[in-house]
Amino acid sequence: MVKFFSPAHVSGFFSIHEDSDLLRMGSIGGGICLSSGVITSASAVKGKEKVEIFINGIPSNAPVSRMAASKLMPDGYDLTIRSEIQLPIGQGFGMSGAGALTTAMAIVDLFGNFTKGEAIRAAHEAEVEQRTGLGDIAAQSVGGAVIRSRPGIPPFGSVERIDGTEEILLAVIGEPLSTRGILGDLGKRDLINKAALDALASLSHERSVEKLFQVSYEFATRTCLISPEVQRGVLEARKHGLASQAMLGNSLFAMGDMEKMAGALGEIGKVYRCSVDRGGAREW
Repeated sequence: MVKFFSPAHVSGFFSIHEDSDLLRMGSIGGGICLSSGVITSASAVKGKEKVEIFINGIPSNAPVSRMAASKLMPDGYDLTIRSEIQLPIGQGFGMSGAGALTTAMAIVDLFGNFTKGEAIRAAHEAEVEQRTGLGDIAAQSVGGAVIRSRPGIPPFGSVERIDGTEEILLAVIGEPLSTRGILGDLGKRDLINKAALDALASLSHERSVEKLFQVSYEFATRTCLISPEVQRGVLEARKHGLASQAMLGNSLFAMGDMEKMAGALGEIGKVYRCSVDRGGAREW
């Protein structure tokens, strides 16, 4: 059995870039990888090529992880994947990407049939095909607070780290959102992409986590992606630091006076405390 970890990833702003080449498809944006994430173990026996996936002990279809596995599995084996997901799904924390990435890396390590780079590419292809995210895999494979200045997976995409804070607070305030639905909304695409380009230009000029929070909040309000409930939470958090919506979720990420923010946000949602993960996806 092998075991791998991938950090969660909160994206403060993003664009939508389609391409017939899935490795070039993705987003520009900025975000932060977190110490909470997904831990996946994998084991295999000779069999009829059955894949069983368990999420927090419960059998799951897990379409993104399953698709990533299908791209890498050798013939003639039954595979069992067990993923421990440490943050909620559908709240902008990159859980689908982290699950697919750890699954892909575990399979590659288990069988030795592909490289780590090919595992990253398989996970990215699975995520963009399933429309559950666009830039999470690129960020999670590197770790840290990052700027994605070109869409896709390296060498096509570009992921650069920026220095900044250690502690991040998350708050989940509403029901999960459908990333697939928002990414497929052509009416929002032009507005999202223009706002993302402006955010990237500002962040590239002043490369700091503080600036990332600033441009992320401007992006959330300009695109009207932020709900009234999340807006209320962000305004409460901003009394004690910096905050913005986690894209795409009814949730937020924040930095500042952790105790005061946790007290204020605990009144309106579920709070999680994390640190920045700079190691990226790795063996656990």
